[in-house]
Amino acid sequence: MPGTGPGKTACAPSSPPGGAIASATHALNLMIARQMVSDVQRLGDRIEITVVPPLCPLDVSPYDFTRAGKLIDRAAVSTRDWIDGGGLERRGIPHQLRQHLH
Repeated sequence: MPGTGPGKTACAPSSPPGGAIASATHALNLMIARQMVSDVQRLGDRIEITVVPPLCPLDVSPYDFTRAGKLIDRAAVSTRDWIDGGGLERRGIPHQLRQHLH
């Protein structure tokens, strides 16, 4: 989640989260993404794991439900494109969960 500083991880917001709740939610999202990457790396050679790439970039607060319909539609299109492009045959960690910039 690009933001400020050198430790940009996954798909960061273009600006730092504002307020305590937004900061806590952002931190939780970063921890979840990091744990998923760790789990896939640790278990990927022992079990079959398929990780659907998350929406990226994501410029909506996770607790802003006013745009839920648009996010659901976008996720459906993104996932369909990923499946049609052979995503179910790929293993590993989607680049959207690794550190990157936009």
